[in-house]
Amino acid sequence: MLSGSGGGWGSKGEVTGKATRGRWTFVVITAIALGGCAGVQNRHAILPSAQIAAPLKLCTPVAVPPKDLFANPGFIQFAVSVRDSLGRPVKGLKRSDFAAHAGGQILPIQYFQEEPDGAPTSIVIVMDLSGIMRGELIPHLSKVEAVQKALPDAVDRLNGCDEIAILAFGGNEFADEHAIGQTPGPGPYPDLHETPIRLLQPFTTDHRLALMRLADRRAYGLAPLYDAIQQGLNLLESAHYQNRALIVITDGVDNSSALKKEDLIASVEKSGVPVYAIGLGEPHTSHIPRVVIIPVPLPIPIPIKTGDVERVDAETLEKLTAPNGGQLLIVAQPMQNAGVTLTDELNSIAAALNHGYAIGVVAPAGSGRPEIAVANRRQLKVRAHVTHGSQ
Repeated sequence: MLSGSGGGWGSKGEVTGKATRGRWTFVVITAIALGGCAGVQNRHAILPSAQIAAPLKLCTPVAVPPKDLFANPGFIQFAVSVRDSLGRPVKGLKRSDFAAHAGGQILPIQYFQEEPDGAPTSIVIVMDLSGIMRGELIPHLSKVEAVQKALPDAVDRLNGCDEIAILAFGGNEFADEHAIGQTPGPGPYPDLHETPIRLLQPFTTDHRLALMRLADRRAYGLAPLYDAIQQGLNLLESAHYQNRALIVITDGVDNSSALKKEDLIASVEKSGVPVYAIGLGEPHTSHIPRVVIIPVPLPIPIPIKTGDVERVDAETLEKLTAPNGGQLLIVAQPMQNAGVTLTDELNSIAAALNHGYAIGVVAPAGSGRPEIAVANRRQLKVRAHVTHGSQ
C-alpha cells in the first residue's frame, strides 16, 4: 500500500522520483548498450565491399632518388629482386654487383638502394572462383579451399605497409549466400544471376580484412580469366604506390572472356606490372577445350569436363608473367611432390615481394628498355620491373 506517511513503499513523490530516475537509468543503459552493439556490428557485419571501410596506413617509400635525378627525362627506376637456384632471396648485394645494358651500351647505375623489408607495394590478388576450381587439389580439399587455407600464411609475410585488393572471377550470389561485392563493370555473360568479376575488397593495408573477404567463397560458373586480369591491371592504375604487382591464382582456363588473349598479353607488356601466376593443376600447353555448360532445371549449371579442360594453360600464363619480371609457378594436381606445395609457392611470391633493390639508370633516347643483371653470377635469377620512367 502506498501512503503519504513515508511507510511501506514511501510517498507518491518518492515513487514518482524513483520511477523518473529508473526511466533515465534505463535510457542511459539502453544508449550504452546500443552504442556497444553498434560497435560490434561495425566490426563484424557483412556489407557490400563498396560500403566497407578499407583502412589505409600507407608508408613513405625508402628508395627515393635525388630530385634532380628523378626529374631527368631519361631516368628509369627499377624494382629488382634476386633469387638463388633454390628460389631464396639474395641479400646484401652492392651497386657494383649489378650491370645495366640498353641498346648495346653499358649504362652506369645512377641510383642504388637495398630494401631489406621490400618496397611498399600495391598488390591486386585475382582469385579464380570458377566451377573448375571445385576439383580437388589435395585429398578432401578443393582448389579454392586449398587456397583459402594457404593464403593467410603468405599474406602474413608481406610488408605491413603493402596495400591489397581482392578481385574474384566466377562464383555466384545464389551459389554462395555470403558472396557479396560490387561488379566492376557489366560483361557479355549469358547468365544474369552470375557476377563473374567482383571487387571483393578495395585497396587496404588491413590484410586480415582482405582475407576475410575471400573466406568461405564457393567455386561456380564461368571463367573469364583474361577479362579479370585486365580488370586487375585497371584497378592498379588507382593504386597509391608506384611499386605494383598482380597475383593471379587460377587453374589457367578461360572460357568466357570478351578480351582476346593476344590483346591481354599486349596490355600486360604495356602496363609494366609484374604478374605472378600460380597455376593449379597439371600443365598443358596446347589448345584447351571449353567447359560445356549443360542447361538443366537447377539453380546451378553443371560443368562437364571435355578432354584436358582442367589442365593449366601454362603457355599463356608464361606469356603473361614473362614481360615485366613476374613469375609462373605450377602446383600439380594432385600434389605428388611434397616439396612443391601451394603454401611453398605462395610464400615464394611473398618472399620475392618482400626483399629487393631499387636501381636507377639514365637511358639515352631511343635505346630501348634497359636490362638489369647481376655481373658474373649467372646462377642467380634477376627479375626487374619499371616503377618510374619510360620503358
